[in-house]
Amino acid sequence: MATVVTFTTVGSTSWSVPAGVTSVDYLLVAGGGGGGCGGGGGGAGGVRAGTLAVTPLANLSITIGDGGAGATSSGTGGVNGSNSVFDSITATGGGGGASGGGFLSSLFSGFFATGGYIPPGRWGMTGERGPEPVFGGRTGVTVQPNSSMGMQVSQQFVISGPVDKRTQAQVFAAAARGAREGSLRGTA
Repeated sequence: MATVVTFTTVGSTSWSVPAGVTSVDYLLVAGGGGGGCGGGGGGAGGVRAGTLAVTPLANLSITIGDGGAGATSSGTGGVNGSNSVFDSITATGGGGGASGGGFLSSLFSGFFATGGYIPPGRWGMTGERGPEPVFGGRTGVTVQPNSSMGMQVSQQFVISGPVDKRTQAQVFAAAARGAREGSLRGTA
């Protein structure tokens, strides 16, 4: 019967290998990086897993890495996460998130999947089923979600020249596929 030993307290400690044990399976997770102020999130802590040959009754060093602190003031990045170590195995801590507040982020107006107004000279993200960047241009843009406009899907196929039955069947199949996908999205 396997015994599971778990270490979760941040810091360093040691572990004595039980008598008769010559290998251990390990899962080692490092601390994640802290998020930046107005910028990106911190990176995930590294993960290592495997089997390590050990000597019975040996003392192995263990370090549990801490998560990095998030940024607390404008223009600063998050702190890197700490490494976690099990004897000779190291999982690397995640990187701290980048700071925001620069020129480009000052032009970002936000997310508008449910509608809203993007002012002139600024940009925002729209899209009910995925990101679609939209620029406000010189006059600004009012975003309306598809659901508020009763959107319809329209397909047009223009084929020049003679059409054999195989091509005709392919066009009909493509049209049917498009109509089916539009209906699944609630736009047909």
